[in-house]
Amino acid sequence: MTLRRSHIPPRHPRTAARLLTDGQPDPSFGLGGQVVTDVGGLNNEAQNVVVQPADGMIVLSGSSRNPGSSGVGIDHHTDIARYSPNGQPDPTFGNGGALTLDAFVGADLAVQPDGRLLLVGTADTTPPT
Repeated sequence: MTLRRSHIPPRHPRTAARLLTDGQPDPSFGLGGQVVTDVGGLNNEAQNVVVQPADGMIVLSGSSRNPGSSGVGIDHHTDIARYSPNGQPDPTFGNGGALTLDAFVGADLAVQPDGRLLLVGTADTTPPT
């Protein structure tokens, strides 16, 4: 599985791709071997991916920076998306397969032995603008 930030101005949807052992896109994953998730905002970066061993669900996390609500400054967010093993968004997770944590910049993602997700990062203590 590879992660990348798409360069589609002005937004940058998150992209995950699954490759076959020969390096070709896996056609059984998403559309042509890729899934693209537009989590909104600007400067989105996919940073972490884990596979939940119990069911093979794929969880992707990353950060986004958006203009402050007053038009001044930057508000930070962490966005998380979960996909089925074939790359379809998991409708039981968040809102249609994705969720946003405001004022939090996630740095690492892990699956605990009980299957729950653990996200660590930095709280953005700057008041939203």
